[in-house]
Amino acid sequence: MIVSGWGAAGHVTISNNDFDGATSWSASCNGEHYWVLLLLGAKDYYTFVGNYIHSASGRAPHMGTDQNNAEIIFHGVNNYFKDIGGHAFDIDVGTTVLLEGNYFDAVSTPITTDSLTKSNLYSVVTVDDASGCTASLGYICEWNRLAGSGSFPSSTSSTALSNLAPYKSSLVGHIGVADVPASVLANAGIGKI
Repeated sequence: MIVSGWGAAGHVTISNNDFDGATSWSASCNGEHYWVLLLLGAKDYYTFVGNYIHSASGRAPHMGTDQNNAEIIFHGVNNYFKDIGGHAFDIDVGTTVLLEGNYFDAVSTPITTDSLTKSNLYSVVTVDDASGCTASLGYICEWNRLAGSGSFPSSTSSTALSNLAPYKSSLVGHIGVADVPASVLANAGIGKI
């Protein structure tokens, strides 16, 4: 699991990892790890792409805090979340987040309710959401997909797009969300280069 620490980590890419939350020592006594990623750095830019996050119960990932005036920019794209009994995204203050092309399979709470109001969030759910990226980012974003999962409300913060626009050349391209499970399972984890 990953913890950024309080200082600035800088420009960080977290890609093609297998975050297996199965454990004998779970906080909820359910065999699932609760803290998967804790991203709290003072001024960080994250690309989170192609990861397999499964058998966890929460904070997969958690980002942002009001403890250090954090300024976090996060692009979560083409990740596969599976069998998460609690929540996946838990987003706090001090964050600008773009979530696109992520696949949620049997995830009770893909994103916490507080995430929708505490952050500058652009999460792609509809065709209009996807098209809304074009003016600021120069491309049509990929929608997020749910399969046997809780709700994933649309959040289309214009502030998020404005904050992301200066970094549009650094945003990684996406594949179609329907191809995410197969692609991630083929490429995420040890020995799959």
